[in-house]
Amino acid sequence: MFYIRGENIKQIKFYIYNRWGERVYKYEGSDNNNNGWDGTFDNEKLNPGVFMYYGTIEYVDGKMEDVKGNVTLVR
Repeated sequence: MFYIRGENIKQIKFYIYNRWGERVYKYEGSDNNNNGWDGTFDNEKLNPGVFMYYGTIEYVDGKMEDVKGNVTLVR
């Protein structure tokens, strides 16, 4: 599982894209402890590879933070 976690988080918007720019995961919510990407898309296991993630985190104090990077899926 791949998660974005932290303390004092109010809202998370988190997306993962494959190498062709297709969104394979989307999460928008406030529960940052139990939601993550399990390497699937449309209930199908994806092939190993490198995926790009992008997210916006809003903290309870109103501060906003963008996070982005790559994650490698290994089976």
